[in-house]
Amino acid sequence: MISESPLKSFLKVLTLSVCAITVQIVGQGSGVQNEQNTVESPSSEVKDSPVVIDSSDTSGNPAKAQAHFAAGVSWEAQGQAGKALESFILSLEADPSNARLAVQVAEKLISLREFDQAYQTLLPATRQENAPGKAFELLGLMQMSRGEEATSLASFQQALERDPSLILSRQRVIDVHLRNGQERPAFRMIQEALEATPNQVDEVTLLIGMYLRYVSMRPDRLQDLGLQLESLIAKSSEIAKEHPALKLSISDLLMLQERFEDAEKMLKDLKDVQPPVPLVSEKLVDLFLRTGKKDMAILELGELTRENSENPPPLFSSRLPESRRW
Repeated sequence: MISESPLKSFLKVLTLSVCAITVQIVGQGSGVQNEQNTVESPSSEVKDSPVVIDSSDTSGNPAKAQAHFAAGVSWEAQGQAGKALESFILSLEADPSNARLAVQVAEKLISLREFDQAYQTLLPATRQENAPGKAFELLGLMQMSRGEEATSLASFQQALERDPSLILSRQRVIDVHLRNGQERPAFRMIQEALEATPNQVDEVTLLIGMYLRYVSMRPDRLQDLGLQLESLIAKSSEIAKEHPALKLSISDLLMLQERFEDAEKMLKDLKDVQPPVPLVSEKLVDLFLRTGKKDMAILELGELTRENSENPPPLFSSRLPESRRW
């Protein structure tokens, strides 16, 4: 077993990268879907004017709601934030009992930075009997941003009751368990996560981040999760071919499992990806140092320094031989 650098140091590095990926995914929105009330977005070729709503239309509230929502999407694509906001609000007013539509409208309001209005949209939505788990998760995230710790935890717990696949809600509840010294429920929730998560890119990327975060907080549990981590590597590898960010996360799992050759191959493949994937060279440097390949680490660090000549990375210099530092 190679012990070039402490496990704890490695976990800190990978946790930072996972957090960055998680923020990116959350910022992209979740794309809530409903088979019976799916709101189709316009094509990428936006028309000169948005969808026209016929005020004499009596076909029913759901149809009007979808038309207003489509108009909002079109206005948003044209940079007309005010008109988009008006259309999204009209959409929900046309079908106020549709909790799934409320989630979609709330996500749009958040993207328009109308946070208070999104909050007020989600509150009644979570009182609907058919409210999806995502409504509670979004509400919980907003409550966290408002400093409402206790109510946010309750929202995340309700989100999981309705949809166990919601990784952000699961992460939040696990964090609270660990903070309160409740090891057993936290470990049970982390064990259940793999089976509960659908095999989709965003969800699996967040799932990997959750496992890495847990192990960084409880490194003594790494051996207990060995089989699950190997299953997670296999599961995520099936869908990672065209998704560099997911491959980067998988490389963290491979390093955690000390599958260094596999991790090295994956990271070297990622170096050829365009546009460049952040943190690949940094992870290669760390991998080379962990496996005793100091010369390769120096070469990689030199390349990284040349690419960032105005802001050279000092992160690994203390771990290089004195004669090779600069």
